[in-house]
Amino acid sequence: MSPAAAPASGLVHDALFYDDDEALLATAVPFVREGVERGEVVLVNTGSHPVTALLKAMFAEQESVLFPNAAVYARPVSAIDQYKRALDTGLADDVPAFRAIGHIDFGDGLPWQEWVRYEAAVNLVFADYPFETMCPYDSRTLAPEIITAMKQAHPWLLQDGRRLRNPEYVDPVELATKPEYAEPVHPLQATPPELELDEITDVRTLRMDLYPVTIFTELPRHKVDDFVKAVSAIASNAQIHGEEPVCVRLWTTPNELLATVTDQGHGVDDPFKGYARSIGNARTHSVSTHEGLGMWAARQLCDILDYERTDDGFTVRLVAYTGNDAWADHT
Repeated sequence: MSPAAAPASGLVHDALFYDDDEALLATAVPFVREGVERGEVVLVNTGSHPVTALLKAMFAEQESVLFPNAAVYARPVSAIDQYKRALDTGLADDVPAFRAIGHIDFGDGLPWQEWVRYEAAVNLVFADYPFETMCPYDSRTLAPEIITAMKQAHPWLLQDGRRLRNPEYVDPVELATKPEYAEPVHPLQATPPELELDEITDVRTLRMDLYPVTIFTELPRHKVDDFVKAVSAIASNAQIHGEEPVCVRLWTTPNELLATVTDQGHGVDDPFKGYARSIGNARTHSVSTHEGLGMWAARQLCDILDYERTDDGFTVRLVAYTGNDAWADHT
């Protein structure tokens, strides 16, 4: 593996695997400084990681270096949406380029496979953007399977201050559909559902059926409302684009809601359906040939949305939760 020049334009998606915080800082500081010198906007999305305070101390006076007030990496599709909004707005205002450092907290309760798909999706959604992003991974704490997956998700590696072409990189669609990175079955799905509707004919009635079952959860009311809207949107999509019957199952615990929507149609082949409202950027005016705003909206309204085709039909699974939940034991 030898040093290679990054693309002259478009996305540069780097991974950094480090074994101490000083090594991370030694790469992060020149990365940020280079962005400042080039007149780029630099997004430092490292959350509560110790490197954040040090970078703030060094670059607090630089207006082009931005530190968010809230967690960016709460949900994969929300992170993509935040980046895309920021980049589209900046490009329309003649910002020359963007760069970002993004640190994912794998202890947040989401299956780590969700973040594999996120990193794969970044390669597609931002392919045409003048965007350089550095993704640091702590090799001391991450499981070997996560490190392997993240290596496959990044076209470039940062090592000893050099950018190297990554020979382990895998095409995003191929990576997202690898069986070893399929999300685990949620433990709730091995239990009887609290609500089982075998033939949905009216989405408004479905909402009224869902709400009473959610009343004893401890999720904030707005999360429950969003979840019900997401399930209803997917059920409506199944009615329009799938084949009857459309079936809905709902499970609850005090800390989470899980629903499946199944129909007998072909379903969705694109593993990234709904990950972004469009693919392209404000400068090139390119747009996605993918449709799927309904799927995008549903993804924004719940914590997890995935789908699969089985002998029972095409099933979409939606999950909303409050912090670490039972799923964490299976990730």
